Amino acid sequence: APHCDIVTDLSDLNKTCKIYMARNKPALLKGAAKAWPAASKWNFDYFRNGFSGEVELGSIPVTVSLDGQERGPKQEMPLRDYL
Repeated sequence: APHCDIVTDLSDLNKTCKIYMARNKPALLKGAAKAWPAASKWNFDYFRNGFSGEVELGSIPVTVSLDGQERGPKQEMPLRDYL
């Protein structure tokens, strides 16, 4: 069972805020970000290509493992290659 309510009807945001935010009650607002520009803009290619040239991507520490256990030293890998 979920630890919070799952809200799918977001037609009355003021009501939703009164029920959950004002009462400090956790809720999952399913589909709330669907209309945000980031929902269609942010994908692996977008990040792989450095935010469409907006910023340079850095490196992340990566450990290569065949069994899922982190062993051995981490190596830096460009985020572009990781994605």
